[in-house]
Amino acid sequence: MKKYSKVIARLLTLSILLITPHAHASFKMLYGTVCNDKGEPIAQCTVTLLPSGHAVRTNINGVFTLYYNADTVQTITLYHMGYQNETTRINNDTMRIVLKYKINELKETTIGAGITHITKKYAIMGNKDLKPFGECYGNFGNEKAIFLSADSSRHGLLQQACFYIADDGIPDTRFRVHVYDIDTNYLPGTDLLDSVVTAQAHKGNEWVCVDLSTYRIAVGRGLFVSIEWVQGYGNTTQPVPSRKHRYEPRVYGQVLALTESYRKKGSLMYQRKNADSPWNYIVAGGTGKRNLLNPAIYATYMYVK
Repeated sequence: MKKYSKVIARLLTLSILLITPHAHASFKMLYGTVCNDKGEPIAQCTVTLLPSGHAVRTNINGVFTLYYNADTVQTITLYHMGYQNETTRINNDTMRIVLKYKINELKETTIGAGITHITKKYAIMGNKDLKPFGECYGNFGNEKAIFLSADSSRHGLLQQACFYIADDGIPDTRFRVHVYDIDTNYLPGTDLLDSVVTAQAHKGNEWVCVDLSTYRIAVGRGLFVSIEWVQGYGNTTQPVPSRKHRYEPRVYGQVLALTESYRKKGSLMYQRKNADSPWNYIVAGGTGKRNLLNPAIYATYMYVK
């Protein structure tokens, strides 16, 4: 009996040693607002915990919330295009941070011309020179997305999202555009467009580019861009015969092209049946080899050099 008592005592001691570091951890919720010196909220400001690197973005009201371990994290850093970076200690559970405009760093003097101007650079998220491989069909409410990576060191702002619409179906059917950040499972997370954005092709076999610059969305390391088949806007809900594919006798509205051009990057096509359905990804096989099909979508972003 004494032998078993000693074993139990050792197990209890070991349990206490394992639990103790976590028991004393002080987890807290930080509620903050970010604004400029005029008191105007700053949306899509990136707020990062140091040294963990966990980051969130402010909403349209400049508000953010962060759950953090106060024993290991005492500092946050804030970034937004056009403002000076700000690093501050967490001194309260509720904070209001004011960012100052970045004036000097955004301007460059042209030698000899005597003109001061803002130097802007543009870059591609994804690939602009895509080769459409197939065509993508879906019912109304169906949504397909792709993750487009960016150079996070540039701290850019999203400018355009472009979609290649095929000439099958009804090319001038309007579709809805979505832009999502990355959730904790590396799936499309929060929709960063605070209003409905729609677009349409004309004859098909063409790129349709949508201007998203007014939303001032920070691209970070990348974003999910999607296309959704929507009802309304004069769109017909009646299926039409496919002119090109016998195995797909009926299609709804416009047809988004697919491409193999992204396969070397390991991209995947994400989809869901409607806004209430969970996201999942599709791996479309070829001839036994790894052959990933993706939506023919790319985006552009602007950064200051």
